[in-house]
Amino acid sequence: MTAGKTLLRSLGKVSPILAVLCGFVALMIYLFFLQFVFSAKLYLAAACVFAGLAALSRRESIARSFKKVIAAGALSFTLDIVSAAAIVVLAFAIFEQHRTVLDLTVNETFTLSRFSQSVIAKLNKNIEMIGFLRADDPRITQARDLLSQYDVASDLIKTRIIDPELSPTEAARYGRDAQGKIMVRCGSREEWSSSWREQSVTGLIVRVTSDSRPAIYFLSGHGERSIVGSALTDLSQAAQYLRFDGFDAAALDLTSGESVPTNASVVVLAAPKANFLPVETGALENYLSHGGRMLFLLEPKMPVAISQLLAEVGLKTLGGEVIDPVSNVFHDPRTPAVTRPGRLRHPIATGLAGVFFPGASPITRLKTRSPEVDIRGILLSSAASYVMSEDSKRGSEPILGPFYLAVSAEAPASALELAGKDEARSLAPEGRGTPGLQSHPGFEAAMRRARKALRGRYARIVAIADADFASNRFIDQFGNAQLFLSAVKWLSQSDEIMSIPHKSRHLGQMVLTSLDLNVIKFVSIVLLPLVAAAAGAIVWYQKR
Repeated sequence: MTAGKTLLRSLGKVSPILAVLCGFVALMIYLFFLQFVFSAKLYLAAACVFAGLAALSRRESIARSFKKVIAAGALSFTLDIVSAAAIVVLAFAIFEQHRTVLDLTVNETFTLSRFSQSVIAKLNKNIEMIGFLRADDPRITQARDLLSQYDVASDLIKTRIIDPELSPTEAARYGRDAQGKIMVRCGSREEWSSSWREQSVTGLIVRVTSDSRPAIYFLSGHGERSIVGSALTDLSQAAQYLRFDGFDAAALDLTSGESVPTNASVVVLAAPKANFLPVETGALENYLSHGGRMLFLLEPKMPVAISQLLAEVGLKTLGGEVIDPVSNVFHDPRTPAVTRPGRLRHPIATGLAGVFFPGASPITRLKTRSPEVDIRGILLSSAASYVMSEDSKRGSEPILGPFYLAVSAEAPASALELAGKDEARSLAPEGRGTPGLQSHPGFEAAMRRARKALRGRYARIVAIADADFASNRFIDQFGNAQLFLSAVKWLSQSDEIMSIPHKSRHLGQMVLTSLDLNVIKFVSIVLLPLVAAAAGAIVWYQKR
């Protein structure tokens, strides 16, 4: 019995040290693996055992200390406890009123961008954000983190997440298939999006607090892809995605000689087959020359009018199809794929997943173009790609890649060759054509006046080598829908919204060699337990 007490006292002296060591090792293992692996649980259990032994060996001392506290005055002890609790509650109340987040992540994952913060700072109305996600949705953690950032940023923003399965009645009140989407409401206005990126959510706030919805017009009348048809080649699903993201999508017929509507944010030319009437070409040229935004969805065979419009900003198609024997999908070299869309660092391709283009028409730059036109590649085919043109089929060598599969062009409207032509044509007498108009005495003055009036306006064009990628058949595959929506948003919105970076959770990695791993295993599994055992043995030997 005496030997047992002696052993217990000996262990009691070394147990606190062993408990701290085992707890530290358990913490290090957890931080290394980011989960409680078996060895971490084992060390944590050992720490608890040693802590219990330390408390057991000192039970008489602990009891005496507690009696002294009681003897000193129970009232004083109680007041100390109540005061400490009150301080904790007060601190939590202060932190709740002045919430701050300390973001230590590499890419500031849990911090809104400066533009989002500036949009929120200008709010003067209450904003409600509602996410519709099931509990097992893989995006639920990302959604909660994102909504909490907006919730912390302003007292005017209230956020919540509704599970359509747990609360079907409440979810049904919103009258649509809401699963996976986010709704932003301001008063009686609401905007929806299927994207959980900060860029999309801030865009919803901008649109729900603005006076009007941006309008996207799809040119019709020349065999273009329909936005109301249900065929696999139509674009009705793409138009639906635009409406979910807060845009209005409508067809546009210019055959009657009307101008492009003034509320047009973007005009989409989705693979027209027939050539345009002169009045249509003139309306599109006038729209572009006044700072218009146009999206070209191309095919290998395009009308002459498309080539003319592209040439105004220094672009052209090579004709033929891109053949890529290395990077393709469906084992079809005529369906080139881009697996690293962010390689050219264009805002449209930021955070974009892989995309593919069935029957792509390569895009290139004209050798002669205005130096003020800024042409940037968005997507590029692989170095193994080539183009089979009509000349190649007749025996000529194929054109070797890589090729641009998506390109953007931006220029001051006053720098375009089209700028001022409509104004200058007004100098021509009625019934007279425009040939020789440049010799008119007032021509140069009219052009200067027109271009001066266009200062500050920028025309934008995005040309994508294929229209099928956005069709009902393919838009939901890979990152095709994201490419289409990102192109429209870049054309229609300000650069600030598009500049909001795509943030992904970055898991820091420490690369260890085999020697490093062996050292860590030896120290944590062998050395530290041996040190603890040796310390215990020494204490026991001295006290025996």
